[in-house]
Amino acid sequence: MRRTLAALLGCLLTLTANWVWAADGNALLSGSGSATPLSSSLPDLGGPAYAMVTKFDEMQIGRMEMNQLRDLDMILEDPEVTDYLQQLGSRLAAQSGVENQTFTYLALREPIVNAFATFGGFVCINTGLILLTNDEGQLASVMAHETGHVVQRHMARMVQAESRMSLASLAGLLAAVLIAAASGAGGQGMEGAIAMSQAIAMQQSINFTRTQEVEADEVGIHLMAGAGFDPLEMASFFEELSRSVGLAEGQIPALLQDHPVTAERVATARTHAAQLPRAPLQPESLSYAFMKERVRVLVTPAEARPDQYYVALRNNRPLTAAERYGEALLQMQNGQGAKAAQTLSELRSTYPQLTMLYAALGQALAASGQLAARASCSRATSR
Repeated sequence: MRRTLAALLGCLLTLTANWVWAADGNALLSGSGSATPLSSSLPDLGGPAYAMVTKFDEMQIGRMEMNQLRDLDMILEDPEVTDYLQQLGSRLAAQSGVENQTFTYLALREPIVNAFATFGGFVCINTGLILLTNDEGQLASVMAHETGHVVQRHMARMVQAESRMSLASLAGLLAAVLIAAASGAGGQGMEGAIAMSQAIAMQQSINFTRTQEVEADEVGIHLMAGAGFDPLEMASFFEELSRSVGLAEGQIPALLQDHPVTAERVATARTHAAQLPRAPLQPESLSYAFMKERVRVLVTPAEARPDQYYVALRNNRPLTAAERYGEALLQMQNGQGAKAAQTLSELRSTYPQLTMLYAALGQALAASGQLAARASCSRATSR
């Protein structure tokens, strides 16, 4: 009888653990504030996470994280690249309708294909991911997904979830101990029961993370459609990554480890994107291709012979305008300022709207000594 009662109590505690988690999840998914304007299916963000982590707290944490990354020289501190990412990200974030939230987009000097959002609205995109994208829509799809994490305040909600998870884990652990004791299982049975309760808590955490990924997909798809991108790009890019990169390298890319892609998730994203009203598709900006080549030159180490990359391309076909820009940047690095200035001057005449070409041309002229010569000539003429 005592054994039966203990077993029943253990089962009750196990059910309590699951109920605590479910109740908290429902609170997060249907809190008491106003609903996000993006979709009625998304969770209400007026719940307890607001009380635990304020937006001010998030900003402070985010700034500390960024300072640590800067101390490690992981952030690519380049005005042109940063400006491009910020403009593209702001174009997406403007569609969210979220007030009192800053969005900051940065590039990290990391060859690993990945991106992440963290506290305070900071979104970091690895240079390895930038170089892997084939068009601006693919890059925008990843940035929109990460922006979705910020919009839904997933970092603050995870803090709330972790606090509830501890209570659920404790209840599950007590249940496991009581069940093992009541059944006379002894040491091994006790260890197995404890391991089972830990596995349940871990699965609950995984389920919460999967929910966040689906939410970020949905928000990102809305942002892309509103900003004039094809919202189908998100599912297509993740699917393409899982096929090409994973198979080619024999391993799962970091981006897919952090953002696991399932057939169900891809199908859901495609269905949602197909049903959305969308703004007219906007043409890809000229800046994307030039920015990508700039990143390639800035992050490729000298021992990797980045100049050979452009030589190999020239052997097969004429270089594109963006590739000529990248080659000119390399020429500046290699002391060929005059040659770079000639190329950049031609590009500036063809694409006068690209401000990055003016800055690069000025640097090339200075490196070749032509800037000083022109200034001296100008002063002589004015006399």
